[in-house]
Amino acid sequence: MLPHQASPYKLLQAALISCFHSTFLEIIEKKRLSVESVSYHSSGFKRDEIPATIETLHMDIHVKGIQNKVAVEKSFELASKVCSVYSTISQVGTITYTIHYLD
Repeated sequence: MLPHQASPYKLLQAALISCFHSTFLEIIEKKRLSVESVSYHSSGFKRDEIPATIETLHMDIHVKGIQNKVAVEKSFELASKVCSVYSTISQVGTITYTIHYLD
């Protein structure tokens, strides 16, 4: 594999973040909340056994410009329950996330 080529594992992480983020945006729109920006960084580990499914995956979520932390946290929690890719991956591995608030 070339050094800067996207691996299937990285593409799966990107699919998770894409689904999770779009679901989150739909939720906050329905709740009439707003955020200035949201960014994600993911990391994780695969099992050594074959097939090498995801064992753990963690997302660091950086949120800027919010009005209500509790409502945003509940929106992320709901997104984790509604996002189809999150649901699919969580069948084989553990997904966690941490929300970081930026000024």
